[in-house]
Amino acid sequence: MDTNMNGGAFNPEYYANEPRPAAGHASSDYQHGALIFVHAPRTAGSTLSRIMDWEYAPLEICDVDGRFYYWSVQKISGWPKERLGKMRLFKGHMPFGLHRHVPQPARYITLLRDPVDRTASEYYGRRYRHTHPIADRDAKLQSFEEYVKTVPYGNPQTKAIAGVQCVYEYHWYTVIPSYRVYCGPCTVETLEIAKKNLSLYFDLVGLTERFEETLALAKLMFGWKVPYYTAAREGVRRPKRDEISSRQRDVVAKYHEFDMELYRYGVSLFEQAVANYGDRLGVACNEIRKASKPSAARSRYYNIRSFARRHFIRTHCALQ
Repeated sequence: MDTNMNGGAFNPEYYANEPRPAAGHASSDYQHGALIFVHAPRTAGSTLSRIMDWEYAPLEICDVDGRFYYWSVQKISGWPKERLGKMRLFKGHMPFGLHRHVPQPARYITLLRDPVDRTASEYYGRRYRHTHPIADRDAKLQSFEEYVKTVPYGNPQTKAIAGVQCVYEYHWYTVIPSYRVYCGPCTVETLEIAKKNLSLYFDLVGLTERFEETLALAKLMFGWKVPYYTAAREGVRRPKRDEISSRQRDVVAKYHEFDMELYRYGVSLFEQAVANYGDRLGVACNEIRKASKPSAARSRYYNIRSFARRHFIRTHCALQ
């Protein structure tokens, strides 16, 4: 893998000048290809990731563990082309760009979330969780506004979609938080690259706030079944959306200005996709609503099996 995938500094010209495929590929064009899910933090991607685990065979899924991102990338970079070529799904907290390193055709999907809501979820999630006390010390020691102003993790959605990388030598994840992946630079040029990537490489740009419609679009685009599912809730102690003060909103808008613009652009792409599917989307949405309400017994079965399935996939990916 080249430096832009394996910890090299971000080079805008590398992305801006790269030959690009035509937009608007149908899913039938990728029957022998792969899907790449760029999971930006705190966008409800864990729920989508669990659903995807059931749509593909476990041995055909490559899960990039965000807690061990740099180690995971090093492992994947050592895989032979034959093994990479067998993967039908790559997913995880990783920046755009993996398609350059796999032998099969690949297309992307992602979820975008309103930056104010996403940032609040990130801050309060890290502030009150107990499993990473060292990695989360910045959130635990600072107020919401101080956190937004001082941490280098701003505009993570834009950085992820643009393919921003950080020079970094892997260390134990409890000392260096996984958010370190999103410490790279972010400029107007980065935003423009992210918007181009969304329009040219992403078959589906979903929205967290319209998750059911996003999942319905995935059913139509990729032929997913989704017979039933449950949300991967993390029980975050955080204020409700309408309890976030105007001052806090203004701080997020200032320090996450590129994510704000990217989200607006993502909404326009999402609305276009919704319009393209017309009445078919309404039918698929009804199926998704039914799927989101499994019985208690089926819900327990799904949660237990999803946990086991996820760890089997990650263990298999960790093996050389």
